[in-house]
Amino acid sequence: MTLLSHQQACLIRTKFIKILKLFAPPLIWQFLKKITGRTDPNHAISYQGVYTPFLMSRLHVGEFSIIHEKWTRLDTHINCNSNITRLRVYTVCCFAKLALNNTVEGAFLTAGVSFGTSALISAEYLKLCNYKRDFYLMDPLDGSKTAADRGITSYNTDFELVRSRWNSKISAKWIRSFLSPKSIKNIQPLAFAHLNTGDFDSELKCLPIIFQKLVPGGFIVQDLYGWQTEENQKEIDSVLDNIGATSFLYVTRQLIISKPIKPLNA
Repeated sequence: MTLLSHQQACLIRTKFIKILKLFAPPLIWQFLKKITGRTDPNHAISYQGVYTPFLMSRLHVGEFSIIHEKWTRLDTHINCNSNITRLRVYTVCCFAKLALNNTVEGAFLTAGVSFGTSALISAEYLKLCNYKRDFYLMDPLDGSKTAADRGITSYNTDFELVRSRWNSKISAKWIRSFLSPKSIKNIQPLAFAHLNTGDFDSELKCLPIIFQKLVPGGFIVQDLYGWQTEENQKEIDSVLDNIGATSFLYVTRQLIISKPIKPLNA
């Protein structure tokens, strides 16, 4: 199904449901909602559990969607279901774009690469080939879930697979390692970092270092925050408070961390 036909299908489905609701007797309508599991007739798409009361056309039609579909169809970890990553990756792209606009220098970092979906999409969407920014891609690519758990998962283990897809016009710095204070010690200042490792302990240890390397106006997007226990979230909050970072939780469960362009006390 093409992007346009997907959009048309969603619109037709939404219109059909509205017409059905208008003419169906209340009891029949309630019965239909019950057997289909629907709580709201406008909730047409789930973005990894996030539902919207309207069609988010910008996510499905246009430049972002074209780029997103191109790369997610190659990601077997999500079984080619592009809506699983659509809203999260769009969020990454938005804050990466803000970081690019806010800064005149600073590299980009993706920690947790696997098939390279978010890095490939954001690099192309931001047209980083037109900027002199390095892009760090950090992942051992050995199938491990975390540094402590060496069990083989459905994550990508083929380094050449990701490298062959990378735009050679964008300077890539490949780090075949888990995220750790040692592995990021010598990386240059950052404008944007996307933490997608799923490794709570490693990210907790590295947040102060990454934030220190973040140039004013830069952003960090941490994917795992909203999936953690309340205790783990408080640990992250404590670290961020100690380093003076500004943060907020996004609807996608991602934590958005920023370094103000001006000091908070100025």
